[in-house]
Amino acid sequence: MNVSEFYDDTSPEIWKRIIGEDLHYHVGWGEGDILFNAIQYLYQFIDQGSSVLDCGCGWGGTGKVLRRDLDCDVTGITISKVQSDYIEQNKLFDVANADLHDFIPQKKYDVILFVESFCHLKNPDIVLNNLRNTSNKIVLREYYMKNDIQPERYIDSWLMNIYNKDMIVSMFDGYNLTHEKEHYVDALEPTLKLWLNNLSKLDKSLKTKHIDILELSARYLKQKKEQILKDIGLSTFVFEKC
Repeated sequence: MNVSEFYDDTSPEIWKRIIGEDLHYHVGWGEGDILFNAIQYLYQFIDQGSSVLDCGCGWGGTGKVLRRDLDCDVTGITISKVQSDYIEQNKLFDVANADLHDFIPQKKYDVILFVESFCHLKNPDIVLNNLRNTSNKIVLREYYMKNDIQPERYIDSWLMNIYNKDMIVSMFDGYNLTHEKEHYVDALEPTLKLWLNNLSKLDKSLKTKHIDILELSARYLKQKKEQILKDIGLSTFVFEKC
């Protein structure tokens, strides 16, 4: 199974029962709408009316609220046909169904955004080279390894590549790291609680392979929470051109 197949096997309507109407498929924290909070944190790095290229935009949850709250001009890129069709049908923003490894932007953007999507890139150097002259600012929310012990079966199940923090920073040659904030310690427990609660209400007949992996992973992360937090981090990184 490749990344496009992984995200195409479940309808948005089923996902709404698990992650909510806005389809924020990432971790969250705080009070109230914890998944929205994780996106709202990024607002401090995105000016009102900015043009934003959302790389790995999912079903459009992030772009939708950026348009609503900051009047951003959003372009989304997703390898999933189901996701791009959903965005187009609901007229959320401009979207391209494309592999980022092959995508060459035709204009410049104020901000390039990756929200827990960078880890799905097979060759991030190719993607960053494609994007290098596209924007002076890249905002990245991503997982990183705190040591050399990778949970390989877990990572393989999610078609992920996770790097240590120094390696991530080194990939953004020509950019300065201007902000970095760790979130996982605050986000893991409330996100697992939300996912598992909603998954418990979902009829078994609706559980696709992707949802089965999410449920198994959530149980694993809950059981191994202390060790996971020692081994893996999740930060917001902001990179700006030198």
